[in-house]
Amino acid sequence: PGLKAVCLPDAVGLENLSTGGEIFEWDFGDGSTLSTTDTSFVVHQYKIPGPYTVTLKAIDQGTCQVVDVTSVTVMVNTAASWVQDDADLCFNDSYALQAGGGVKYFWTSPDSQFSSHQATPEVAPADTTTYYVTLEEANGCVRKDTVTLNVIPGITPDFEWQKLPACEGRPEIS
Repeated sequence: PGLKAVCLPDAVGLENLSTGGEIFEWDFGDGSTLSTTDTSFVVHQYKIPGPYTVTLKAIDQGTCQVVDVTSVTVMVNTAASWVQDDADLCFNDSYALQAGGGVKYFWTSPDSQFSSHQATPEVAPADTTTYYVTLEEANGCVRKDTVTLNVIPGITPDFEWQKLPACEGRPEIS
């Protein structure tokens, strides 16, 4: 109820609000049908994008009308957005998170210390952190994803060296 669009690969949920009826016949508009004897919630998976007319027939042989029919058009869209893969960065470096194909973005960190409405916000985590992103496309598709940035700890070399003189050629370093 209230939703008339879905984005692949999501399925569409349909609710039968009929009263009366003994047999309910669903036609999903893509060549597939379903016949039930109750008004339970129905989930259908479309394989390709497009507009589909979903028809529900409520059949009751004991009434004068016998069949009552209703239909709704469902728009099946292809999600066009993308979110980057997980990545590595060095300690004390900054990083631009990346997502695209949306009209609205919302990035956040698990502790909610960071949030942004930009497509490519800049972050500088001190430790490995997973960022959550929700983006909405112009066609109504919503994508939720995560990006984990693996922070590679910095190292401070600690060693001693000595330049050894040489009579011929270059000096040696020990």
